[in-house]
Amino acid sequence: MDAEKAWTTAEQRQEMSLGLNNMKFQYLHILILLLKNNDSYYELRLRSAREALSLLPSMVSNWSSVYNGVIWYLANPLPLSNHVINN
Repeated sequence: MDAEKAWTTAEQRQEMSLGLNNMKFQYLHILILLLKNNDSYYELRLRSAREALSLLPSMVSNWSSVYNGVIWYLANPLPLSNHVINN
């Protein structure tokens, strides 16, 4: 994103960062779901779940934004949060 600093506004960079964090969260969420039945990946799932949860605050844009990625995840229950809380 550093290359874009010269020709974008702060608001545009914030929105790009929001989109990148959203994609990273989706990747981590899918990784956890795909590996959920494989006990040999327990540590990877746990690290991924913690990282995904740590991304949530950075996924909230200003409320006037067209794109607010966290809303899509709050609308659906997160199976990974239950795992992190219980362990």
